[in-house]
Amino acid sequence: MEGQFDIEIGGTLHHVKPGDVAFVPRGTIHAFKNVGQTQSRLRYAFTPAADIEAMFRAFYNAAGDAPPSQEMFERIALAHGQKLVGSPL
Repeated sequence: MEGQFDIEIGGTLHHVKPGDVAFVPRGTIHAFKNVGQTQSRLRYAFTPAADIEAMFRAFYNAAGDAPPSQEMFERIALAHGQKLVGSPL
């Protein structure tokens, strides 16, 4: 939607900009990073959505005035059936 991102999907790095689409098959390890000079926005679609919306709400609620720690991210993800693997981009 806005900005530029590097998205790694299954070990392949993609550089995306507004209007681009990246598809992450279910169960595929992936990561993304804002690589632009401004704040950016992504739009996601999860099918089936399962518990993913609740996980992102929990991330938001945990943030408060500062980003949550890696340990908090991992704990929240596990509570919603997700597992964080590897290091961030």
